[in-house]
Amino acid sequence: MEKILKSILGLLGIVFSNKSSIRTTRVSLITANMPYQFPDMLVPDGFTLSIKAYPTNPAMSLVRIGDTAVTCRSMEQSWPLIPNESISYRVKNAGMLYASATANLCFVVLTVERDR
Repeated sequence: MEKILKSILGLLGIVFSNKSSIRTTRVSLITANMPYQFPDMLVPDGFTLSIKAYPTNPAMSLVRIGDTAVTCRSMEQSWPLIPNESISYRVKNAGMLYASATANLCFVVLTVERDR
């Protein structure tokens, strides 16, 4: 049954395959309210980029995620993450996104599945 389903999805142009590895990196948000662009990290088609606010970020701090240096600092145009919270996006490259923090010395972790 699984083989039939994969064949049907393949005819529709939908291919699911597991990746052989992961890539993970930590981004330092040293200065509060300063935008930091994420590094280039390709996201394979059909997969997501996961972003997690570090669990040891200061209490009551927020990390804001946006698609520009301006939106990541805006309460109205960014996605806020409290410490240890995460979100995933279907983007082609992590470098398309920015983050800022409401406190000094915050961190986020990015991870994506990939082939070696």
